[in-house]
Amino acid sequence: MYCTQCGHPITGSFCSNCGAANTPSSTVTTAVAPALPVPMAGGVQVVQKTDDMAILSLILGVLSMVIFSIFTGIPAVILGHKARGRIKRSMGALTGDGIALAGLIMGYLSFLAIPFILIIAAIAIPNLLSARVAANEAAAIGSVRTITVAQVSYATNHQEEGFTCSLADLGNAGLLDSTLASGTKSGYRYELVACDGTPVQHYTILAMPMTPGTTGQRTFCSDESAVIKSMATNATGNCMDVGEPVREGIHKPAGTEF
Repeated sequence: MYCTQCGHPITGSFCSNCGAANTPSSTVTTAVAPALPVPMAGGVQVVQKTDDMAILSLILGVLSMVIFSIFTGIPAVILGHKARGRIKRSMGALTGDGIALAGLIMGYLSFLAIPFILIIAAIAIPNLLSARVAANEAAAIGSVRTITVAQVSYATNHQEEGFTCSLADLGNAGLLDSTLASGTKSGYRYELVACDGTPVQHYTILAMPMTPGTTGQRTFCSDESAVIKSMATNATGNCMDVGEPVREGIHKPAGTEF
């Protein structure tokens, strides 16, 4: 054994060279205490997480306020209640009660907005439909007038044929636009009927709503006299006989005969 101070060999309790005590070296180890869980709910540490239902409830609640739809408001309320229940039962593992509450509130507010939306719709929709019908009928009167003028021009340029009983003929002659020449325009259907004579000297234009009551309330008509008349779509009889004039007719140019 050697002295730990000077390295001189020793045999007793003290070094004969420097007098140092003969103490054997020892290794001191420090034990590291194991980490203990931080006490929380129930005495055990838990990892907190925001509840997914709470987040979804908030998203749907925001959407319900933007578009005022019960299709998003109802799910927002249901998910909000479920999320708050799960959060309470989780013993602190789930958070987001405030988020779920916000989704609930916005979902319920969307329900309150529905009556006001229905009232506005009840007022606005009939007015919109009436405006649409009025616009379609005004367009129909204009189209009948256009066809009447086109018939005069066609007969003037086709003395041997006279008037035509085909809207397509007027379209091919460049007297009508392609839409009107096809027979349908702005919610109305157009026909040339009751053509007779050689050359054709008589005809009747009929303009009938494609969906009575929705695209138009009246049927319009005219003939070679260029007087435009109208009658209710549910009325019976010949439009030119029972109809009421709606505007002054367009007269044939002087000297035109066919």
